[in-house]
Amino acid sequence: MGLIAEIRPNLVEWHFGAAEGQAVDVLAGLYPEIAARFEDLQDSDVGWPEGETRRQLHERVYAEFLDILQTYANHAVIVVAHGGVFGSLLAQIQGKDPNDWRRFNIQNCSVTHLDVTVEDTTIYLLNDVEHLNGLADPLGVT
Repeated sequence: MGLIAEIRPNLVEWHFGAAEGQAVDVLAGLYPEIAARFEDLQDSDVGWPEGETRRQLHERVYAEFLDILQTYANHAVIVVAHGGVFGSLLAQIQGKDPNDWRRFNIQNCSVTHLDVTVEDTTIYLLNDVEHLNGLADPLGVT
């Protein structure tokens, strides 16, 4: 089929810096002022120490998808990335607030199918997990 994988470092998940890998309740205890700022969806300049701000994440994601669109114009492209990356992109291309992650909470292993051009974006499938139905849970959790 001739598919070639290309790693795009700018499609990594949001960089939390010193907060990477910490539970939300732990972060709220360590950085209460910053945690409170995250409640304000209008605050695009909030970020964890040594990490990215919301604005930096959204700008990085949008710029990278624009580059993919320009580089692979008239080609079908499959992008595999974390939910935060896709949530940011989906919000931005629909003119929604990308800071409201709850609106675009992309599920693990979900499929989203977009037809993106410079003029328009058509969403054929959004956050679909039907392909996971009927799969056995290896941990036995129901």
